[in-house]
Amino acid sequence: MRLDALRAGDWVLLGPTAAGKTRLAARLARALGADVVVVDSRQVYRGLDLCSGKDRADYELDDGPVLVHGMDRVELADEYSLFEFARDARDCAAGLSAAGRSAVWCGGTGLYLDALLRGYHLPEAPVDEAWRRVADSRPLAELERELRAGALPLHNRTDLEGRGRLLRALEVSRAGRGRQAEGPERGRDVTVLGLRWPAGRLRERIARRLDERLEQGLVREVEELLAAGVPASRLHRLGLEPRWILRHLQEGLSLPELRTGLAGEIWQLARGQLSWFRRLERAGVRIHWLDAEAPGDLLERALALRSQAAPL
Repeated sequence: MRLDALRAGDWVLLGPTAAGKTRLAARLARALGADVVVVDSRQVYRGLDLCSGKDRADYELDDGPVLVHGMDRVELADEYSLFEFARDARDCAAGLSAAGRSAVWCGGTGLYLDALLRGYHLPEAPVDEAWRRVADSRPLAELERELRAGALPLHNRTDLEGRGRLLRALEVSRAGRGRQAEGPERGRDVTVLGLRWPAGRLRERIARRLDERLEQGLVREVEELLAAGVPASRLHRLGLEPRWILRHLQEGLSLPELRTGLAGEIWQLARGQLSWFRRLERAGVRIHWLDAEAPGDLLERALALRSQAAPL
């Protein structure tokens, strides 16, 4: 299967965490008569709200809510991968096309954006029981070395957490799943917009948003998920926020230590996202960057950019 979900008239809005993408995407979608499609590897999980940064209030505009797709699709017990994202993105695009609507694809998950913008080929990778029986007896360190050297680049460090995930990641790599196509059809009428901030200002925004989420109940959300029976081992694999909060709840890490350490790691995550975007540009994706601090209304500047921007 090739991920070929972008349609003429679509926009892709990308940027690092805490850049303000959600609010701009909602306003942009309303101005264009479009829907927002979330491109995020954690917002697909039901119940992982504050931890994944679901800014639901940003979709509620003065003249009514904007339609959003891609959030709350699966239970926390399920694993959601690039292959599932590709399937869901294609289905969503087909539904919007049938309804005569375009999409504003909005997110910061580098791998998903890469797949969307460059048209990954994602062949099925069925479970190979015979191969698993042999591989399951091999040392974990040997399996990890094979995965790192395999056909499929290691995009997700949780592939290394546990023998089951490691075997599945190797199975996928052996099938060649995740290799890129040459990219979407050039000249397609799709605008790729990037929202950026000076590094110091972005770091301030990350810290401020974390403080807001802590006040809104970030720690309580993890406590409630644990009380509902979600294993700590599963929460640990669902991102930085649950991981640091588990250290607070189970290891005695103080709240100030939690806040400082987590803010620092989110900043490192943002830097990693920016590296992904530079990689996309080196691969030939045209990203039209919008300076979030420049004078003028962001929406007006984004819409004006459309007339100046070269197509994807």
